[in-house]
Amino acid sequence: MDLGPWLVSRDVSIVSTVPTLASLWPAEALEAVRLLIFGGEACPPELAERLAVEGREVWNTYGPTEATVVACGALMDGKSPVSIGLPLDGWDLAVVDAQSNPVAVGEVGEPKASPALLMEMMEVREELSDAKRAKDLGRVARLAEGMRAREAEVVAGLGRSFAAAGADVEKIKAVLPALGELRYLRRFLDEVSAIEEELAT
Repeated sequence: MDLGPWLVSRDVSIVSTVPTLASLWPAEALEAVRLLIFGGEACPPELAERLAVEGREVWNTYGPTEATVVACGALMDGKSPVSIGLPLDGWDLAVVDAQSNPVAVGEVGEPKASPALLMEMMEVREELSDAKRAKDLGRVARLAEGMRAREAEVVAGLGRSFAAAGADVEKIKAVLPALGELRYLRRFLDEVSAIEEELAT
């Protein structure tokens, strides 16, 4: 499916995607988009310059791969260097070397996050792995049911939060962690679907 026309036909105003995909869309596909959130890969400066126009906020976000959530973000103006920004509320970040030791300012390293959510995600994934090894479809289904209920709560909360935030940058920043949580929930549910299909055969 070509998502460009789909965005236009549904008058989509908020998009969270990877920069590569957004770079393929013509300008008219994003005319109605007022909030564009990038994550999952590095954002090219020329893309930020092209898409960060008046009337639209463009955010560059980062979240450690092992967490599959948004941990920090930066509002891009298309002129300043692309940055992953500062930690969002509820997150602490440190740039560390290969031995997990903090590096000095200006040195190269990798951001690491340490929120309570990361621990929760690891525990739930471990429970899912145990259920898979035991071939316990009922347990897998219960885990999925709990996550689907949580997904519905997060989606409803996002709708209320974005409606209340309007164009307030600080309020939008406060909402971004929930998008990261939603990504995790949906990835987890994709894993559940694959396991259910595997165990059913």
